[in-house]
Amino acid sequence: MNLTRFVLLASVLSTLPLLPPTVCAQGTAFTYQGRLTEDGTSSTGQQDFEFRLFSAATGGVQIGSVQTLGDVGVTNGLFTVTLDFGGAFDGADRFLEIAVRPGASTGGYTPLSPRQPIAATPYAITAGAANSLSGTLPAAQIIGTVPLAQLPGAVVTNGASGVNLAGTFTGNGAGVANVDAATLGGLAAPFYWSLGGNGGVGGPILGTTDSQPLRLYAGNRRALHLDGKTVSLGGSDSWSAVNITGGSSVNVISTGVMGGTIAGGGAVTNHAFGFFEAVPNTVLDNFGTIGGGLNNSAGHASVLSPSDPEDGRAATVAGGEGNAALGHHSVIAGGSTNRGESASSVIAGGA
Repeated sequence: MNLTRFVLLASVLSTLPLLPPTVCAQGTAFTYQGRLTEDGTSSTGQQDFEFRLFSAATGGVQIGSVQTLGDVGVTNGLFTVTLDFGGAFDGADRFLEIAVRPGASTGGYTPLSPRQPIAATPYAITAGAANSLSGTLPAAQIIGTVPLAQLPGAVVTNGASGVNLAGTFTGNGAGVANVDAATLGGLAAPFYWSLGGNGGVGGPILGTTDSQPLRLYAGNRRALHLDGKTVSLGGSDSWSAVNITGGSSVNVISTGVMGGTIAGGGAVTNHAFGFFEAVPNTVLDNFGTIGGGLNNSAGHASVLSPSDPEDGRAATVAGGEGNAALGHHSVIAGGSTNRGESASSVIAGGA
């Protein structure tokens, strides 16, 4: 048999129609149809075929493996086969080399010449490959829904208006700018505090809604400590108040005290000899108050009971240094190293 002429009729993908690559799941196989003639006469019968894919019409590099198909039916010269060279179609030229022998033969294959150029249709395979589209693609040409997993790591809208991206954002937000948040944590703008100030805020709170205290810092130092306290009086009775500790971070309201206030003052001294000394203001009993100064104390720690008239509750030191108002309701206005030990006593100042 002398097979001298091969004419390509068509080559098409078996996975048509072509849809957006993220909506369909196309394979790499395609259907190839040709006409086989023998000495100018259309061949009929069974034939064995070998198909090889090359990068050039002559020479070149073979791409993929040899496709061997036996006992292919040929009718009036026409035959149809399904070929699969994997991801061979990347946009470069491809040529199909075909060899044939009679189906009943076990001998060698006769190459057909020339190699057949692969027409454009099989390149629809590239629509299913990653990074196969380049340049600007009009939005009107995208049909269907593009799954989030198929989008690139960065989505650029190029300043286009009317672009809506739905879903959940994850990441550290690096590089995000000019974002006007409509909601934070499910709350609309009137319900969170802005560094630029708030207007028309009605009802929201700033602080903790559990038992944790609230701390405000300035210059990386604690400047204000707010702590809600409740003291049981026995049975179902209790007193609730808030301890307010301002000024130096060494200022302290003793454990178990409620309603204490330190408005400011207190310090840590860095001595020239290389050691530090704390000179805090301290509230030792319920509802004690220190306005400022340093190393002052209000109340005493021997009894902590709101119902005991002999304790040191509600003692006040307005300021000065080293003053101690020990008796309940005692007051020291200022001065230095004064001690008010009696209940309801008053020291205006001095030393």
